[in-house]
Amino acid sequence: RRVKARKEVILSASAVHTPKILMLSGIGPKEHLEEHGIEVKVDLPGVGSNLQDHTFLHLYFNAKNGSITQGEALSVRSLLNYYLRKRGTLTRTGLEGTAFVRTREGLPYPDLQLHFVSSLGSSSDSTNLGHAEGGERGAAAFHGWNRNDESFDIAPTLLHPGTTGTVRLKSSSPSEPPAVDPRYLDHPDDMKTYLAGVRLALSIAKTPIMRPHTDGLPRVLRGVCEGSPCGCPPSDPEAKDFDERWECVVRAAASTVYHPAGTAKMGRSSDRMAVVDSRLRVFGVRGLRVVDASVMPTITSGNTNAPTIMVAEKASDMIKEDLA
Repeated sequence: RRVKARKEVILSASAVHTPKILMLSGIGPKEHLEEHGIEVKVDLPGVGSNLQDHTFLHLYFNAKNGSITQGEALSVRSLLNYYLRKRGTLTRTGLEGTAFVRTREGLPYPDLQLHFVSSLGSSSDSTNLGHAEGGERGAAAFHGWNRNDESFDIAPTLLHPGTTGTVRLKSSSPSEPPAVDPRYLDHPDDMKTYLAGVRLALSIAKTPIMRPHTDGLPRVLRGVCEGSPCGCPPSDPEAKDFDERWECVVRAAASTVYHPAGTAKMGRSSDRMAVVDSRLRVFGVRGLRVVDASVMPTITSGNTNAPTIMVAEKASDMIKEDLA
C-alpha cells in the first residue's frame, strides 16, 4: 500500500532506525547503497555515520542499611503501601543522584557523569561490550550475587567518546536489522576518563560521610574474579596494577546507557557529512524532516531523553512556521 503526504513527512525512528530507513529509501552513502542494489536518490555520506553513545560501568559497594533490595521492593507490605498510600520503597526511583565532572583541566564541558543508585543490579544490567576475552566471566565477578543483598552503585559514565561509530545496512530487506558498530572504547582517552571515574567512585565510597553506610570496598566475587582474565581489581588507586586490572574490568563489564545519537547530524550545507539543515530538513529532499536524537551533531553531556523532547518541541514550532 502506498501512502502519499500532502505537505511533508516527519521521520522519527531513532538514531539506529532513522538512518536505516533513509538508506533503504535511497538516501545515504552512494557506494554503500549501490553495494546492496539500492537506487541512489540522494548521495548523503553522513547518513549512518557519526554514531555516538554513552557507556557506564556499574561499581557496586556493600551497604549497611538504606538500600533498595528486590525482596523489600516486591514485598506485600511494600506493594500495599504504594497502592493504598503512595508511600514507601516503590516511590523511589533508585537513581538517587548524579554528578557531572571534568576529569582534567581545560575541558569546555564535563566528560564524566556519575550515577548514584541505591540498589543492586543484575547481570542483565551490564552487557559485555565484547572487548575482552572471557568478558562474561569478568562481568560475572561483579554481578552474580543475591538481589536481596544490601548494596549501592556508583557508575562512572563516559559522556563524550573519542571515536564515532556507524549504522549500516546488512541487506536491502526492510525486515533485517541494521549493522551497528559503536566502536566503544576505541580511543585511548576514553579509557583514561574511565579510570579517572573509577578512582573518583572509590574515593567517594571511602569518604568520612559514607563510613556509617559502607566499608567503601567494591563488591567482587573473589572466587569468580580470581579465575577471570582480569583477576581481582585493587581498591587502592595507588596499587601498581590498578590501571591494568581496571581497564580489563571496564572492557569486560561496561555497558551501553542506550543513548545513541548523531547518525543524521544537523549542519551547514557546506559540511559534506551533514544530513539535515538547521530546520531539520534533509538535504536534497523536498518535504522530509528528521526529528529525533540522530540530528545531534554531538551527543549531550548527559541523558538524551529531555534534549530529544526539546528537539521535537522546536521542530513542531518550525513546522508550523514553515507551513503557515
